[in-house]
Amino acid sequence: MTDRDLWELETALGRELPPADRGSIASLNDLPEEVVAESKRLGSATLVRKLLEYYCGLACRPYLPDFVEKVIIGNQPARLWRRGDVLVVAPSLKDQLCQERQALLAPICGHHGVRIVPRLVSWKSGTSWIGAPAKPRPDADYRSGTPQGAVNLTNAELEPAPDVAITVRRWIAARVARSLPLGGRTTIDSLFTVASSLPPVEEWSDDARIAAAALLREFRELAPSEAAIPGFRGPDSWYRGE
Repeated sequence: MTDRDLWELETALGRELPPADRGSIASLNDLPEEVVAESKRLGSATLVRKLLEYYCGLACRPYLPDFVEKVIIGNQPARLWRRGDVLVVAPSLKDQLCQERQALLAPICGHHGVRIVPRLVSWKSGTSWIGAPAKPRPDADYRSGTPQGAVNLTNAELEPAPDVAITVRRWIAARVARSLPLGGRTTIDSLFTVASSLPPVEEWSDDARIAAAALLREFRELAPSEAAIPGFRGPDSWYRGE
């Protein structure tokens, strides 16, 4: 910040900015309420950015557009902005079918007893993490980053999922079902008809084979339903491989 920039900012604020305050706040989440209030009164996006950078340093610059929109223009408290998220694995369908469970869940450090709530509208849209095992990170903030092989979600709905095998297999089954042609999903051969590049079944993991077998039982033994997600219709015993 140049001397001219500092003069313009202090003139707009009507006060001097103590040199000791420059870069004194490590996180935008820790911005004092009085500084937020001053930012709201400035009426200039440029001056707001300069004030926030004065307190938090240039490292905060990439995050300022969202912070300004949600906190300065909006009414979200700074301490809650982009706090907390949920990690889910984001594999290709091939990896989801072939990787063993430990490797599949490695990006989120294993199973944490919860999954993404399966929503029909999300499944129909092709979302890959319907019913997926998840890792809540309530203390995450905008600087936390995302492990390779995972994605972070905000405001994700979670539900208990204590059995890791059933959780993983239902997740696999739902994604396989979404890859099959709509209307006539009755055999696993249909998958290879539309996705010939997928690996042969003998390369699939045990979880994937059990998931596919349970999914086929759903197609054979349960009445068709447009209101339920394939993979979440059959009893747990089918997904245990019983």
